[in-house]
Amino acid sequence: MEQNLNNLRSRLRQCSKAGVLCVLALFLLVEGRTEEPPEGKYLATADVEEDQGGSVIQNQPTLRELLSSPPWIKKIVFKRSGNYFPIVKPMNPPNATEHIIVTTPGYPTFEGALQMSGFYLRHFSGCAHYYRDLTPEGKVIFDNPEKGLELIFGESKEQYWSLASGHDRISFCYKDPKLGGSPKNGRQAIAGWKLKVLNEIRQFGLEHAGRCDLTWIGREQFRGRSEKLGAISGKIVLRDDQERPVELHYWPDDNSDGVVRVNYSYRSNGSIPHVFTIRGADEYINNDFINSLNPNRKTPKKILTNIIEYIELGFDESHPQGYKPSDFRKITGPLKSLAVSSNGLVYLIQQNGDWAKLDQDPPNWDKLREASDNSPYRWTLVVVGFFCLSAVVIIRMRWRKKTVSRSNKP
Repeated sequence: MEQNLNNLRSRLRQCSKAGVLCVLALFLLVEGRTEEPPEGKYLATADVEEDQGGSVIQNQPTLRELLSSPPWIKKIVFKRSGNYFPIVKPMNPPNATEHIIVTTPGYPTFEGALQMSGFYLRHFSGCAHYYRDLTPEGKVIFDNPEKGLELIFGESKEQYWSLASGHDRISFCYKDPKLGGSPKNGRQAIAGWKLKVLNEIRQFGLEHAGRCDLTWIGREQFRGRSEKLGAISGKIVLRDDQERPVELHYWPDDNSDGVVRVNYSYRSNGSIPHVFTIRGADEYINNDFINSLNPNRKTPKKILTNIIEYIELGFDESHPQGYKPSDFRKITGPLKSLAVSSNGLVYLIQQNGDWAKLDQDPPNWDKLREASDNSPYRWTLVVVGFFCLSAVVIIRMRWRKKTVSRSNKP
């Protein structure tokens, strides 16, 4: 009997969670908000534009310290070059397609933060996510958002999420497996890619080595263990008149010819690089996927320039639970739609109550907007919510009936 009671309680909790999920989803649409790497140790604020004159600013960590222990980032604004992405271009006959490798023009700008409990990454104009078309001359056309309404990816202590361009649509998934959290959720995978960008920028030129532990041997040389390259060695080969490193080389111990060269430049008297450029890392980058799309065309050489416009290092006490969409969504009014990833499936909830299962994550918002007026799932949210509540009532009634029946037995 005890086992049967436990089974009933388990079913009751599952149905209750389903009912709560329905209510939560509807609430998010109406209110337009959601609920809620290597260790870093540096707490100093480090503004690369700061100019105090004299010697190197004393409250900033040195480059050697940053390379040895990548820092937590309260806020960073940076640009990157060397970005390229594949697009699909229709051909004749109509069913044929061609994959074209496109280099993002200029230096796309990002804003972000990386803390122990989460991160966020804002994509400013000119990023690949805003690609809309490619002219016959090869010019990339973007559909850039208004300032302040850019696409943002993020992570809180409980969720992975994204706030779409325009800030009227949100996608998210829970981390907890009991709430549908799963590595199969595309939202989680995309968050991992965005987190990789921030982890790379805070490695200050060692990104192609992956996470690594360094030990300095004297003032200029270091050795370490890299997750990507295995045992590595390196050295500072040149310093400026303020004794700041301006060129660093590193290589795998089993391939001393595969040298990666990193050059640094600084603003005024700061000790944190303003610009660092990476050369020679081509053989450590897996381009098999992109090359397979267009084997007759070589991908651009990997000469990656990182420009740090602003950076604050350390722990952000104002975001102990990570980041959430409501931290950035400034527009008023309800959401137009909400996409929820659960156990590898994606469910879209429209503002009018439509509920649809999607086969794509992230969802194609343009197609969804076109089809929203003709959705076959109208009122499904209401039906599902009513079903969940009915299930709770039925299970409770059956449980009570069985309990009474057993108590009446002689």
